[in-house]
Amino acid sequence: MKKDVLIWGAGKIGRGFVAEAFYKGSFQLIFVDNDQKLIEKLRSQSSYSLINAEPGKDPVISEISDYTAHHISEIVQINKLVTEVSYIVVAVFPAAFDQLTTSLVKGIEVRALNEESLDILLCTNARGANEKFGSLLRNKLSDRGKVYFDQYIGIVETVIMRIAVPTPSHFLSYGELAVTTNGFPYMPVNRSSFKKGVPEIPILKPINNFEAEETRKFYTYNMAHAVYAYTGLMQGCTTVTEAADNTVVKEEILGALNESAQALIAEYGFSKQEMEKWNQLVIANLTNPLLEDKLVRLGKDPFRKLSQNDRLVGPALLSKKHGLYPYYLTKVIARALYFNCPEDNSTTELQTKLHLDGISATLTKIAGLQKDPELVSMVKRHYTHLQENPALQEDIRLITLYKKAYTGGFDNEKKFHGCAQCALASMFDISKQKDENLFRSVSAFAGGVGLAGDGICGGYAAGILWMGNFAGRRLEYFNGDKEEQYKSFNMTQNLRDRFIDTYGSIICKNIQETIFDRAYILLTKTVRNDFEAAGAHDDRCTSVVAISALWTAELLIDEGFIDIDKL
Repeated sequence: MKKDVLIWGAGKIGRGFVAEAFYKGSFQLIFVDNDQKLIEKLRSQSSYSLINAEPGKDPVISEISDYTAHHISEIVQINKLVTEVSYIVVAVFPAAFDQLTTSLVKGIEVRALNEESLDILLCTNARGANEKFGSLLRNKLSDRGKVYFDQYIGIVETVIMRIAVPTPSHFLSYGELAVTTNGFPYMPVNRSSFKKGVPEIPILKPINNFEAEETRKFYTYNMAHAVYAYTGLMQGCTTVTEAADNTVVKEEILGALNESAQALIAEYGFSKQEMEKWNQLVIANLTNPLLEDKLVRLGKDPFRKLSQNDRLVGPALLSKKHGLYPYYLTKVIARALYFNCPEDNSTTELQTKLHLDGISATLTKIAGLQKDPELVSMVKRHYTHLQENPALQEDIRLITLYKKAYTGGFDNEKKFHGCAQCALASMFDISKQKDENLFRSVSAFAGGVGLAGDGICGGYAAGILWMGNFAGRRLEYFNGDKEEQYKSFNMTQNLRDRFIDTYGSIICKNIQETIFDRAYILLTKTVRNDFEAAGAHDDRCTSVVAISALWTAELLIDEGFIDIDKL
C-alpha cells in the first residue's frame, strides 16, 4: 500500500523540493494551500514540470504527478487527512503557523486515540521555527492531546538549500505550474527529532549534529544571498548573475563568506578545507545563470533578515564571540539598512524607524544588540562611509590590519586579562614597536583603575597613552609645541566620542552596565568569580579591549602615524 504525505503549502518549495523528495520515495502527494486559483490549476492538470538546473549541468526536466490538492477551507476533508497520513510537511512561512496549527488540531486529537506516531517536517527556511510551531500546536491541544504530542509527535527541522525561483523566460513553455530550482540534491533533516522514523527517501539526509548544519546553511547560503541583494542593488545590478560579475560584490561576498567560515570553524569544528569547498559550492549554486534570480526578491523582508539569529547579524555575533572582526558582515548589514522597496511592508517599516529613531536605536532593537553595542558601532561606521560612496572599497591591507588589531586585543584579554595591557600589546604588534616601561605602567588601569570600577576603561586609557607616543607635547618643547598638543587632543576626543557613542561612557563600571546589565567592583574574589561566570573573558570585556585596539589603529592610520606600505 502506498504511503501518503500531506504537504501544507503548494508553493515553489512545496512543489519544487518536498514533492520531488516524497514522489521519489513512492509517496502519494496531497497538497493543501490557501490559494484557491493554485489549487484549481493543480486539480485541472494531472502533472506539472519540475526543472532542476544545477550549476554547470544541462537542466533536468521531470514530471510530478499522482497528487491531489485541497484548499484550506475544506475542513472536513483536511481533518480526515490529518488522521490518516504517514507524514506532514509544512512548506509555508512562520507567519502562517497560527492558522495552520489550528487546522491540524482536530485531526491530531483523533490520532491521539490510537497513539499513532506522526512526524511533521518543517521546510520553512526560518531558524527556531520548530519551537514556534511546536509551542503553537501543543498549546491548542487538550490535556490528552498534549500527552500524545509529547510522546508521539516529532517536529522535525530541515535545511532547505534548494533555491526555487520565478520561472525564467527560457522555461516558460513548461507551463504556469512549472517550478525552476537549482536542483540541490539533498535535504538535511534532524535525525533525533523523528518519532515515527526517518522515511526511506533518497533526498532526505539524516544529520546528527543538526545545529551545526543548520547554522552553516543560514550563515553561508542565506547570508550570501543577502550580500548579492544588498551590495548588488547599491551597485546598480538587478539579478544575481549581474551582481556576480561586479567587482565590489565579488570582494564583499568572498570577504563575508570567509568571515562566516572562520566563525563556524571556531564554533563547530569544521575544517578549513571543508569550509573552503563548501563556500565554493555556495557561490556556484547562487550564481547559476539559468535561474535569473532577482535581487529585489532576495532583499525583501529586511526586518526578519536583520534579526539576531538570522543570516547577517547571526554570523556577525558568532564572529564577535570568537574574537574575529566581522568587517564585511557588518558592512552588508549597513547596506541592508539602505534597502528600499516600497511594495515591501517590512522595508517601509524599517525605513520609517530609521528616520524616526536613528541607526543605533533601530538596529539595537530589531537585532537584539542591547549587550553587543560594538556591532552597532561597526555598522554605523560602514553606513556613514557608504552614504558618501556606495562603491567604497577600502585597501585590503587596511582591513587585514584592522582585523589583526581587533583579534590581538581580544585574544590577549581572553588569555592574559588586564584590559589596558592587553589592548596595548595589540597596539604594539600592529605598530611594530613597543615600550616596556609604558606596558608596565598601565597595569593598574585594569578593572576601572585598581579594580575599583569608577575609573576610566583600561582599553580607553591604553589607546590614549599609545597615541600619545606618536602625538603630544614633547619635553624639549615644553613651552610650546601647540600643534602636537592639539593633535593629541583631537585624536583623544575622537576616541572618546567612539566610546561615548558605543557605550555611553568611558568609565569602566558604566560600560559594564551596558554589556552585563550590572557593574562588577572587582575588589573581592567573590565578585571576580561572578565576573568570570558572566562571560567577562569570553566575549564581554574581550570585545571592549578588541574594539579599543581597533579604534586606536584606525586613528593612528588616519593621522599617518602607521604607514601600511612600510609594514
